[in-house]
Amino acid sequence: MPDHDAGDPMTTDRVASIHAFGQVDFTRQPNGLTAFAVGQLDLFATAQLGDRIHVLTETVLEADDSNAYGVDVERLMLTFDVHPRLRLGIGRYHTAIGYYNTAYHHGAWFQTAATRPLAFRFEDDDGVLPVHEVGLSATGTFTGLDATWRWTGEIGNGHPPRGGAPVQNVTDADRGKAVNIALTGQPERWPGAHLGASFFNDWFDYAPGLQIHQQVVSVHAVWRHGPLEWLNEGAWISNRIAGGARTITPTGYVQFTREVGGVRPFARFEWRQIAPGDPVLQSPRTTVRSAGLRRELGPMATLKAQYDHERRDGRTGSRLIGQVAFAF
Repeated sequence: MPDHDAGDPMTTDRVASIHAFGQVDFTRQPNGLTAFAVGQLDLFATAQLGDRIHVLTETVLEADDSNAYGVDVERLMLTFDVHPRLRLGIGRYHTAIGYYNTAYHHGAWFQTAATRPLAFRFEDDDGVLPVHEVGLSATGTFTGLDATWRWTGEIGNGHPPRGGAPVQNVTDADRGKAVNIALTGQPERWPGAHLGASFFNDWFDYAPGLQIHQQVVSVHAVWRHGPLEWLNEGAWISNRIAGGARTITPTGYVQFTREVGGVRPFARFEWRQIAPGDPVLQSPRTTVRSAGLRRELGPMATLKAQYDHERRDGRTGSRLIGQVAFAF
């Protein structure tokens, strides 16, 4: 399995590094139609601009439902090492909400399954969490209680108005800023364990005269050790109209896999229960049960097969996915 920190510029001493990640899928949908699909082509680069200055870019080329290609700058971060235990950054980044959003970036080669969990799908792919942000971030580490701890603080543009682009890259539609804080730990007595929690808070103008207060609480408990991988994450999204009632939407997943004879079978259960009357989230209530296999074709290529059984607002359907994911 690839190291989930391979996309972190803090892990490389090279002056410059350029990589690409791609995938080709074959799917059979509930309507019986089948299709080959060229997935995301992820161009990832890091560079060291000085003794304490780094830059990270991640640009994705991807076709939409009309088969037309588009280009998205998913991450663009300039970071400064203020101290060996403190790093400051500015730009567009993946918010430190949960484990999946910081461990598995856009390259499908990194993740065990062929698809991302419902809870951590990107905003332009039916996602409901603010997984991208533009702003400032600070990250530091410390030790204590027989564990290594990592804290993160972020402040950014926050949620877009109704009908706006999923991420406010250039302008902010209101005066408020979104704030996110996270704490994760790796206990020394449990090798491979990763525990964490985060809290996100944002006031934003969703429409003229309609101000929303959004809060997101997430927790995770992960164990990745040897052939085992056990991921558990949950998030609760609270939306409240100023002066009105609050709605709470839970979402999360459980995923388990164990490598056996060079093959990694996996199973995942995921859920998203949109609260009735939520003023922002319109996605249907959904549960998905998935099972599949991952087999390495070499050090930088993998073959995956996955079966999903999905239930959306009482309607059920299933699909099969075959995927070749690679990196170079």
